[in-house]
Amino acid sequence: MNLRPLVRASLLLAATSADKATRKLRVLVAEDHPINLKYMHILLDKMGHQATFCENGQEALQLLEQETFDVVLLDYHMPVLDGLSTTEAIRALKTPAANIKVVLVTADVVNDTRKRAMEVGVNEFASKPLQADDLQRALARCGLVDDAPHATGFSSTPAPLGPRSVSPFPVSSYEMPVRLPDLGHAAAGLIDSESYCEILSMMPEDSLGELLKTVFEPPEGTVHVLVQAILDQNRAAIGYNAHKLKGTAMLMGFRALVNTSAQIEHIVAQTDEPVSPELGQQLLRETALTQQALQQVELRLAV
Repeated sequence: MNLRPLVRASLLLAATSADKATRKLRVLVAEDHPINLKYMHILLDKMGHQATFCENGQEALQLLEQETFDVVLLDYHMPVLDGLSTTEAIRALKTPAANIKVVLVTADVVNDTRKRAMEVGVNEFASKPLQADDLQRALARCGLVDDAPHATGFSSTPAPLGPRSVSPFPVSSYEMPVRLPDLGHAAAGLIDSESYCEILSMMPEDSLGELLKTVFEPPEGTVHVLVQAILDQNRAAIGYNAHKLKGTAMLMGFRALVNTSAQIEHIVAQTDEPVSPELGQQLLRETALTQQALQQVELRLAV
């Protein structure tokens, strides 16, 4: 029996799998939130992909006409043209870009929205806050990469505090996953350790500091801009900044701020009721408590 064809086939299959696992994708990202954009830039870079960014669906369509991409990641909520409308427009193109893989990135996909998204041509979904393993699985379901967890270059298992674990991947000191110390029940209700660990593992210290400033520092921090909008009863500004804060808080794992900003966003989007100033005061209280919890994290990580 001549085994050479079988051997050649096995080698070809192995090479194809290896190529897929390490394939560098050309990724188009449409996301209007500057903090999420910065995070996704770091995430995709660490995953080894080449990313191009834009702020809305209309810009994404223009880029698809000018350049070639392997996949497009669309935020569900965007100005000008949202994720679903953009997907619909992509599928109507008269160029090969009409067949590009589309991944919808959102925290808000309920069954009805998911059904509508699939009807207009969305291939896969990735939930916010976006994490490396979740994105890897979505890309794998699109047939673009291998589904092996190691293919992302990240580990979903946090390393203990103390001496850094030895990693088979080339990572800098801030990329190694970490585990938060026990923060106690109260702090755990304020910070989701898994989401915050993801941020600590990926972002340089100066970038993380700048990100926290955009949330907390008065008077320009998102929390304070939102509270002022509530005091002014500027409904458009309330809705915009509540959505912005919710996205950032989800990314960072700030549970209390996620819940309150989502409540405010719901009132603006789904009702005619005014937003109570008490919700603004609640945001300020939760902000102070969250900052205190973060100080606990920093102190315990420094030990």
